Amino acid sequence: MGDFCDDSATAAVEYRRRFPMHRIPIVECFKVFNTLHECGTLPSAHVSSEWARKQNMEEQENILDTVQRSPTTSTRRLSARICVSRTRVW
Repeated sequence: MGDFCDDSATAAVEYRRRFPMHRIPIVECFKVFNTLHECGTLPSAHVSSEWARKQNMEEQENILDTVQRSPTTSTRRLSARICVSRTRVW
């Protein structure tokens, strides 16, 4: 596709010209293509890992807080209370 996807409106017009029988992709497709073309990586890869890391930290803090408040609670009850697997609680 080359450098023709500078902005999504231009990309859509060019895409329609090049591929008249195809459906025009949604704007996010052009944004992903631009990021992949410019950076060499998909935009969601970094965002997903960052989100997972944040979720993991919040989950760990929640587990530790709950254990500090009630140290005799079983892992089964704790996992049910905070909606995570027992393995994750361990």
